[in-house]
Amino acid sequence: MTFRSRLVSREIVAEQTLALRFTRAPGFRFLAGQYLDITVINAPEQDAEGPMRSFSIASAPDEPELLVVMRMRDTAFKRTLAGLEPGAEVILEGPAGDFVLDAGEVRPRVFIAGGVGIAPFLSMLREARASGRIGETILFYSNRRPEDTVFLQELEAIARELPGFRLVATMTRMAESAREWQGETAHVGTALLGRHLSSVRGPVYYVCGAPTLIAGVRYELEHAGVAGDDIMIEMFGGY
Repeated sequence: MTFRSRLVSREIVAEQTLALRFTRAPGFRFLAGQYLDITVINAPEQDAEGPMRSFSIASAPDEPELLVVMRMRDTAFKRTLAGLEPGAEVILEGPAGDFVLDAGEVRPRVFIAGGVGIAPFLSMLREARASGRIGETILFYSNRRPEDTVFLQELEAIARELPGFRLVATMTRMAESAREWQGETAHVGTALLGRHLSSVRGPVYYVCGAPTLIAGVRYELEHAGVAGDDIMIEMFGGY
C-alpha cells in the first residue's frame, strides 16, 4: 500500500537522534513490529541508494500517527529527512516485515534491542500496555550511554505497569558519559542473559539492532544451544 503523508512533528529524543511523526492514512493497518518505507519527494540531494529508506514503526497499531526513530548520520538521505519542516509531504509504502509476535507462542520471550533497534519493541510494548497482556517477556536494551538512549523512561513505566514484563537496560560506554548510571554495563551476550534468565535455552528470542550486535548475539545464543529457528532478527543499517 502506497500513500502520501505529511510530517506532523520532529523531536530530538537523544543525542543525534530524532523522532518523527507522520500522518496516517485512513484504513492503514499494521502489526506491531512491522516497518514501512519513506520516500522524500523532490529530495534536494541524493546518494547512490536514492531517496527512500525503511524504518520500523515505533507507534502502536491503534495510535493515530506513525512514529519512526532515526539516528542522525552525515548522509544525503538523513540530512534531507531531518531538514523537513512540519507539513512537508512524503510517500509512505507498507506495511511490511514478519518481525511480529506469534500470538500462539506460550514460551517466554526475550527481546534484545540495540540503540534505535528499540523501535519495533516499543510498538509491541505500547500495544501490550493498552491491552494489559504480553506474557512472560524480558527486554534487554543496550546503548552506549544514557545520553544516547531513547524512550527509557517510558519503558521503565511500562515495566512497572505491565504484568509479566521486565526491563534490563545496559550502558556499555559509561566512561564516555557525563551522567550517572547504576544499572548493567555489560554487552549483551550469554553472560548478561544468564544473570537475568532462569535458563538461556528455552525462550524465543527477538533481536533488533545493528549488524554487529545481531551477529554477536546470534553467535553466542547458537553456541549456548538455542535453535536458530528460535532467534528472530531485524537488522538496522546505518544509511
